[in-house]
Amino acid sequence: PQAGFINQRWAVIGDSLPTTPSGNDWPTQLNARWNSAAKTVTNFAFGGDSTPEVLAQLSNSVLGAGYYGVIHMSGYNDIKDAECITAATCATRIATIFTVVRNAGMKLVYVSIPPSRNLTSETIVTRTIDTNALLATDLTANGNTVVDHFENIKVADSGSWSCRAVWTSDNIHLNATGATETAI
Repeated sequence: PQAGFINQRWAVIGDSLPTTPSGNDWPTQLNARWNSAAKTVTNFAFGGDSTPEVLAQLSNSVLGAGYYGVIHMSGYNDIKDAECITAATCATRIATIFTVVRNAGMKLVYVSIPPSRNLTSETIVTRTIDTNALLATDLTANGNTVVDHFENIKVADSGSWSCRAVWTSDNIHLNATGATETAI
């Protein structure tokens, strides 16, 4: 931890996944769970953001603002919007954010890119799995925390890949159940 921290203020950065369902998203639930003036969560995530915009969230709102740590959840938009992007490229983009956080002396928690019922392409599913694996290797080697959301939510049935019912009707964003499971 950085010297001089009396409390633990955590910043959430990411895409729309940490922002839904509105008012019952997992950062809000986590903040309520902690229920302490000594440990709080501020959500800077913004819908539609990909890695460059999340890096801007970090630079513009978090760095130098006295946060103890960063909880990061993004990557879905990078994977789904760019069919040509490889898992290694996506992992490198996200790892840049990790490096900035570490260099700022803050703690880092990474919530892995979750599966989605909207991911019908096996290429995208494989890219999600591979990106998460590359990032987990980097993070655990550097002593950071990884919440493997993908493994928590996916379900194998009859040899095919599917997800449990933790999504809103768009099949991309977490519903209250999914948000609760993430906050735990």
